Amino acid sequence: MARRSAVGDEDHIGARTEEIFLDPHSELFPIADSAMEAATLVESYHRLQLIYDLGIAICKETDLDMVLTVTKKEIIRLIRLERCLIAILDEGGKFRPLIQHNLSLPENPEDWPISRTIVGQVLKDGVAVLSSDAQRDNKFTGIRSIGLHHVRSLMCAPLGPKGAILGFIYVDHREKADSFS
Repeated sequence: MARRSAVGDEDHIGARTEEIFLDPHSELFPIADSAMEAATLVESYHRLQLIYDLGIAICKETDLDMVLTVTKKEIIRLIRLERCLIAILDEGGKFRPLIQHNLSLPENPEDWPISRTIVGQVLKDGVAVLSSDAQRDNKFTGIRSIGLHHVRSLMCAPLGPKGAILGFIYVDHREKADSFS
């Protein structure tokens, strides 16, 4: 089953952007109906194709360092991000960066210049978080790190299923709202 959701504010031509959320237990490609515009489905399909292409690029590599290099390159190419971090838990239960872009990371993960509150929520709930403007998003009111690091656009996703999460992907943009839509 697919459901529609209005995303963000009105765009430059006055139309609201929409995004399709696909239920993993339902059909992959929903059929357009009067409530769901074909253009919305085309855009959603385009995004699905980008993720598919990323998967193909990653699977062509067999060396872990090359997989990480290709992943970083493709994420930067596909998403209008400013900063990026992919980190995993090491044997001691401490986060270790695998990929970073435009981030200077101190040795102690507690001092990393990202929203640990958001990362903690993603790891606890096992659900990705997206905000087109974290400075104005009511869900993030009171999260000190959002203001401290001047985060506008934000995405964070767990690596692995809930209960067996291995790490996280974190991307943000500190100057542009709606950077990921």
